[in-house]
Amino acid sequence: MELFYSSQISNQIALLDEQESRHCIKVLRHRQNDELNFTDGNGNIYSGKLSKADLRQCEITIQNIQKEEQRNFELHIAIAPTKAMERFEWFLEKAAELGVEEITPLLCRHSERKHLNMERCEKILISGMKQSNRSRKPKLNEMTPFNKMMNHNADVKAIAHCSSGDKKSIIEIMQASSLLLLIGPEGDFSEEEIKLATDASFIPLTLGDKRLRTETAAVHAASITYFLKN
Repeated sequence: MELFYSSQISNQIALLDEQESRHCIKVLRHRQNDELNFTDGNGNIYSGKLSKADLRQCEITIQNIQKEEQRNFELHIAIAPTKAMERFEWFLEKAAELGVEEITPLLCRHSERKHLNMERCEKILISGMKQSNRSRKPKLNEMTPFNKMMNHNADVKAIAHCSSGDKKSIIEIMQASSLLLLIGPEGDFSEEEIKLATDASFIPLTLGDKRLRTETAAVHAASITYFLKN
């Protein structure tokens, strides 16, 4: 199913932005009165007719709305963006495909990337959502300092790190209805950050006996929750 995205919906009319409009008209060759499907990223899938075919702004007259059932689990990944931006963008794409509910870019002591192009990140999330025929776009928060996450509400809070010590596997904590998972930068969390998190009731977590890249660890965790909670 072809799926477009619109954030401008009012009075049974949806507007596509210029990028979506050009894709619709130039790439997919749609014409006026063609039937289209689109989502608002909030769990709704709409169907309608292309009432105005314009490269700058297409207009769709809505005919039907379906609500996608939401899973009874919420995964919030707080992750330190990688120095190589393409690797973090790969994570964003896969997070959208796997249905991660919320993402917080994390600013840590060992972080090598401290700024993000949020507009580009949003576009990647939208692309991943559409590609996988999903109707829910992950919520993307602004870059957040590590210590600001300590009082965040979640049924279970966990921190994946490489330091030694007793740890649980992600499967052991999947009885939760919501999980906040912290994934560190290439240099891992500092010992001070790990202590701060465990003092704030974060569970030390292992993602296996091998060292994973930051983005791989996050996608690995998202994949496990996808198969266990869908």
